[in-house]
Amino acid sequence: MPTCGDGVIEGGEACDDGNTDAGDGCSATCAIEAGYTCTGAPSTCADIDECAAGTDNCDTNATCANTPGSFT
Repeated sequence: MPTCGDGVIEGGEACDDGNTDAGDGCSATCAIEAGYTCTGAPSTCADIDECAAGTDNCDTNATCANTPGSFT
């Protein structure tokens, strides 16, 4: 049976960073959180810079600022 937080990706886990902390890219249920990309086992998650990638929905007259997992 898969155990989320053990650093091993198994079963239906999309990531497993060795903890069950939310807000670090890999959720407490071992799902990749919005605004992050994760690789490896244990998983290393990185914030996606939506502003640099052009995937934000900011107005063309606004200044986009990247934040962890999101943007403003």
